[in-house]
Amino acid sequence: MVGTEFGPFFIEKELGSGAMGAVYKARYLKNSQRVAIKVMNFAAGTNANSSLHARFEREAEILKNLNHGNIVRLFGVGRFKGMRYYAMELIDGETLEEIKKRKGQFSWEETIEIGIQVCSALQAAHDQNIVHRDLKLPNLMMTSSGVVKLTDFGIAKDLEGTALTSAHCAIGTAAYMSPEQCKGERDISFKSDLYSLGVVLFEMMTGRRPFRGENAMELFLHHVQSKVEKPSRVNTDIPIWFDTLILHLMEKKPEHRPASAAVVRTVLEEIREKMT
Repeated sequence: MVGTEFGPFFIEKELGSGAMGAVYKARYLKNSQRVAIKVMNFAAGTNANSSLHARFEREAEILKNLNHGNIVRLFGVGRFKGMRYYAMELIDGETLEEIKKRKGQFSWEETIEIGIQVCSALQAAHDQNIVHRDLKLPNLMMTSSGVVKLTDFGIAKDLEGTALTSAHCAIGTAAYMSPEQCKGERDISFKSDLYSLGVVLFEMMTGRRPFRGENAMELFLHHVQSKVEKPSRVNTDIPIWFDTLILHLMEKKPEHRPASAAVVRTVLEEIREKMT
């Protein structure tokens, strides 16, 4: 598709691909604006892949209802030659995963500033009864001006809508999943995103994830059973206040975690004040 016209767009470059489809950098022909367009795999739209079809449609619907500076913005949805697509904001920057690979780890000061923005994005989603369910460094992008954008709502769940996954089916990325996700529980709340946020903050400041395993099942068992190491034991430059916050976020039981992403943002702001 690269180098061809696709509906009202000219495809310039493939940015990535997955089970649902591919994402391209494209130019809107009417005004030359650069956008990212996600095109559903033709096969994914068949009856045999109805779940992928539903997720694609769900992601577009969720993004349409989320208007926040820290969440990737949706411009429009369409169909061209039988292929569904949607156009969204093109992020000029890198994922946090790419940044971590380049620099090893983030300073606690950087982690605070990024964490505050991630909390703002999560709270905006949670206020709309949306649980992201796949919060991880590759799904967080930073623009060239330092703005963090939450992306990929492909497996997000609308707490008021119909779940796209059945009970006892683990959905997410194993290294970041909450204990309740690992156990395949059906009723996943926004507290699950807070657990994943704890994993993200831990990884940013230490350069590694809290748990390691040879496969997904080993990671599941760690999330459900293993005690989280204090991040300050991995990186002695980390202020002790982060130990308290991350261990709180990664409590095994959802009801023992912070009340909301907004509360976590306040804690991060308080840590920043103490350290300046």
